[in-house]
Amino acid sequence: MDTLTIRKTNKYKNSKIFTPSSKSYIHRYLLSALLAEGESVIENVTFSNDIRATLSCIEALGAHVEVSDDLKTIKVMGGVKEAGKVSLYCNESASTLRFIIPVATLFSDDIEYRGAESLFKRPLDPYFKLFEENSMEYGFKKGEYLNLRGGFNSNEYSIDGSVSSQFVTGMLFTLPLMSFDSVIRIEGILQSKPYVDITLEVLANSGIEIINNNYQTFEIKGNQHYKSGNYFAQGDYSQVAFFLTAGCFIGDMECGNMEPESLQGDKVIVDILKQMGADITTADKGFYVRKSSLKAIGTIDASDFPDIVPILSLACALADGTTVIKGIERLRIKECDRVLATIDVLSGLGADICEKDNAIVINGKESLTGGVVTSFNDHRMAMTAAVASLVCENEVTIKDPMSINKSYPEFYNDLLSTGAVEYI
Repeated sequence: MDTLTIRKTNKYKNSKIFTPSSKSYIHRYLLSALLAEGESVIENVTFSNDIRATLSCIEALGAHVEVSDDLKTIKVMGGVKEAGKVSLYCNESASTLRFIIPVATLFSDDIEYRGAESLFKRPLDPYFKLFEENSMEYGFKKGEYLNLRGGFNSNEYSIDGSVSSQFVTGMLFTLPLMSFDSVIRIEGILQSKPYVDITLEVLANSGIEIINNNYQTFEIKGNQHYKSGNYFAQGDYSQVAFFLTAGCFIGDMECGNMEPESLQGDKVIVDILKQMGADITTADKGFYVRKSSLKAIGTIDASDFPDIVPILSLACALADGTTVIKGIERLRIKECDRVLATIDVLSGLGADICEKDNAIVINGKESLTGGVVTSFNDHRMAMTAAVASLVCENEVTIKDPMSINKSYPEFYNDLLSTGAVEYI
């Protein structure tokens, strides 16, 4: 499907959305299952393209995988086994690539990493520095591949915390299986700390001990062992953000399959929307949203939750007053430059939005007009444009709409199930 045209209807009905499971947790559960001896079981799985990428990588590294007929449960028989040359395909998943780069060195000292062109345009510099410090040979061509020979052998690793916490996560999974103790030192301020919290939670549940010294250093004992386990993946706050926002626009929306006490940083969407005046209450394992009049709350620092900036910007575009979203630097190195893409998509639909002084500035309006926009091959841009159709006077046409398969393949079906839109 090259384009999708969406039109709002007057047929909205009370709806319940079963939120897809958290990619962040499932990626990490799969890595733990790969590194553990014995069988691990992961339940409540959402099979997005990113999760399929990680699944294919752990299979290539020797894990035996069984997937249930309903695609909801994965059984993994893991354990580190010596392999020859290994080729790993990560598609468009930066999480997969950045996690698996060091983990794969536990299995092989001759590895090739491949993926979509866009994946190898995203930064890997913190790893290049570590490769050089550990005398590892590597070949890299932007947009095409990474080849790596050798393994990590140092006791200390310094990682730039400003690029992505994913580099830290990759090393935290790898270093406990070394034969020596080690420490990770963070240069600067670690971004997206909640994602590291998720990593530490999953590692602890797998029997791995890490000492976190205020996100400045991480102490890792060597010769540890991963234990297999049973995991139930909680709902994804970066995905429920779209339907929480939709609920503010159209009302009476229940979003299930959520863990209110989650460590996910994107959980902040609930508090931000409430501060803006959203009528959100806690339901059984989820949230209930009523139609709400939103008001701007001034300046929002998105440093720790960049993934929800596109849909948050849409909420702000319909809020009374002016919002400034700062802390947007890392949005420029996502699937696309999400600063430019968010402004392009929402302004293309009639929003008053611009960039000023390295921040997104949004003046709220009562409604948007609609129009034709591109997703920039970015799942979050496509979903933001689709939710925007609920407050557009005219139709919304999205170019390259199936970018949603990266994280939420059933998104358009779930939006359609509300009765609030129709697809033309």
